[in-house]
Order: sequence, then C-alpha cells, then structure tokens
Amino acid sequence: MKQINRLQQPDYQDIEYKNAIRLEHHKLKNGIPLVLLRADEQQVVKINFRFRVGAWVQDAPLVASFTAALLREGTQEMNSQQIAEKLDFYGAFLTTDSGKHYSNVTLYSLLKFLPKTLPILEQTIKKPVFDKNEFEILRTNRRQGFMVQRLEVENLADEQLYEQLFGKNHPYGKQLRQQDFDNLKQKQLFEFFERYYHSGNCQIIVSGKLDSETLGLIDNAFGGNDWESKGFTPSEKQYEIEPAKAKFEFIEKQDAVQSAVRTGQIMINRKHQDYIGLQILNTIFGGFFGSRLMRNIREDKGYSYGIYSGLHSLEKAGVLLISTEVGTQFTKKTIAEIEKEIKILKNELVGEEELKLVKNYSLGDMMRHLNGAFAYSEVVKTILDYQLPENYYENYAKIIKNIDAETLNRLANQYFTDDLWYQTVAGRMD
Repeated sequence: MKQINRLQQPDYQDIEYKNAIRLEHHKLKNGIPLVLLRADEQQVVKINFRFRVGAWVQDAPLVASFTAALLREGTQEMNSQQIAEKLDFYGAFLTTDSGKHYSNVTLYSLLKFLPKTLPILEQTIKKPVFDKNEFEILRTNRRQGFMVQRLEVENLADEQLYEQLFGKNHPYGKQLRQQDFDNLKQKQLFEFFERYYHSGNCQIIVSGKLDSETLGLIDNAFGGNDWESKGFTPSEKQYEIEPAKAKFEFIEKQDAVQSAVRTGQIMINRKHQDYIGLQILNTIFGGFFGSRLMRNIREDKGYSYGIYSGLHSLEKAGVLLISTEVGTQFTKKTIAEIEKEIKILKNELVGEEELKLVKNYSLGDMMRHLNGAFAYSEVVKTILDYQLPENYYENYAKIIKNIDAETLNRLANQYFTDDLWYQTVAGRMD
C-alpha cells in the first residue's frame, strides 16, 4: 500500500464546470408550467410548487407567511396530526414558506411511495381549512418568538437598517409590530388563499428520478379541470424607495453585552452584468472566513467572533450588507476599521495571491451549491425568478476565472459609494 505523506500538500487541480444538468420545460394538461431536472442515481423525488405571491402583494402584515404556514396544518380530509403521521410513515416530508415575491409548497418523497404521498400534497394545496385552533397556536408561537427577537440587538439592527435603506412603507423595509399579530384575522388567510393559490398562478419544479409514471401521477393530480385557474395573477404593486435622511441610527440597549453593527447600501441585483464581479469583490472584502474584514476585526484586533459582508439579490433591488456583533467597548473602533477597509479596497489593487485564493474559494463554493439535482433545483428558482440564461452558472465560472485586479478596482470605486452607505448600531457605544 502506498504511504501518504501528510506533510506534503496535495497537487492543485483547476475546477472545470460544465452545465451538466439540463432543464426540460413542459406543461400539464391545464397549462401549469412544469420544469424537470432529471437525476437517476437515487429513488427519490422533490416536487416544488411555486406560487407568485408573497409579502409584496399582501394587504396586511403576516398574511402571506401565515397562509403558507397553515397549508399543512389541516385539510378537508386530514387534520395536522394525521398529515404528520402519514408523512412520517412513508419517510416523506412537506415544507411551506413564503418570501417577498414567492410562496413555496415542497414535497420530498421516496419514488416508490409517491402514489401515497402525492395525495397529501394535493390536499394541502387544494383543500386547506386554516383551522381556527391551529391559527391561534401559530399566532401565539410567532408572537412569542417575535417578542424574544426584539430583545436581541442583531435583529433590531437588521430591521432598522432595511427601513433606512428602503423606507418604512416599502415591503423590503417595513418592520413588524406586535399589534400586527393581534390584528391578523383568520378570514384574511382564506381570502388570500382563494385569490392567489390556483393553477393560473403557479409553476412546478420536479427533480430526482423521473419517469413517465411519475409525471403521469403529477398530471393526474394537478392537471385536471377540478383545479381551475381563477384567472387572477397578482398585479405588480408599485412602491417608492424612500431612504432615510439620517445615515446613522443608534438603538440604545443599556443591558447589552455586545453591540450589533450593520452597514449597508442599496446595490444592483443578479440581473445586472456586474453582479458576478461584485460578488467576487465582496468575497475578498468580507464574504468568507479568510476575508479582509475577518482578518482585521477578528484575527488582528479581536473585536468580534466574526464579521461578514453579503451581496443580497432581491427581485426589485440588491443590498450590500456588512454585519457583526462586537464588544460594546469596541463599537466605534469597529466602525472605523470597516471604513478603513473600504478605502483600501478602492485605493489599492488586489494582490495576485489573494485573488487566486478567492477565485478558488468562489469556484468551490459554487460547486457546493450545485451538488445534485435537489441542490440544483434551488438554483433553478434563481434562474427562473430573474429570467437568467440556463448556462448562467457556466458563465459565472468563466467570469470568476478571468476577472482581474483592475476590474475589481473599477467595481469597488463604482459601487462602494461613500455617500450611499447607511449604518445602524443596536446596543451600546461605550
């Protein structure tokens, strides 16, 4: 047996990514768009229903998220306990969630049990009852969770910064209040469901081991006339972005042991041609454990256990957000170091070794997110949501490999704009 020298670094190999998984576009008998991702290694299937509805179109806070959460908590034929027991018996699970623009209902099932688990998904989507008792339990639990979150400085800072960036009436900036839970009515969920959860306002993404029998089961369950389109799709509500006049907000909490520091600005989203390059720039700045912010503020200064920056793509905008929690005695010093690192990024070219490291990390991280059909199905949502080309991630890899220090410096000076930064501190400034 060949002995391995553990003191010798393994040979480096370039990562080559080619778009191996292809999307197949179909329609059910009643016209619902169906996207397939075939992967034949495992006898499992994931069925994701995406409804074009979320907080962006709701008429009152919490309606979209409560509607999605209660879909699986009782139907006309099964209560929540029966649903849970059946899913558990067949080794399946069902998730629901709702964001700003989309709501999802997703079933994971062994292929051989799909004839048993698919009817549960069908009942959940077509015939939920929004049980009064389940509604009150959910309201109580979420209200309590909200009150606990309001005690944590990181949550206060996050919410306040987004309000500064977008305005208190914009869906991206609107903060929840305790009275929003008290004002929510069960009737609102029924109305929201009836208006938006129908065959004319959804698409289906199916991934895993797929054959004609599987697709036939899905078409029989959801492609018939019994689930008719109500002919209504959400109108695009228009909201004005109204950033705050004050660039700095301080939320004092005298009992805080740490202060939450948030710095951010409105940025481009994934549709923009500079987005991928800006992601690489952000990775250098604060996007991974070896970033400049981490080396400075955690490793060198010891002000924090961790600091990160992230480029968050939303449908109507993007946000560049720097986040950390620091000892209260280091709050002002941390803010100064963040500002210093921004200036360095704009005034100095990235070194060759640092750029090589970040390129390798970025390619590896991309491959991690594209590992298997189930993971890829999450990426497909991004492609569909932003109407990106199907070879988007192949192009992503090419840009990572070819980007140079001069391009990154141009992006830093173009987008890290001094007068657009907003900042929130929650805690103490000793």
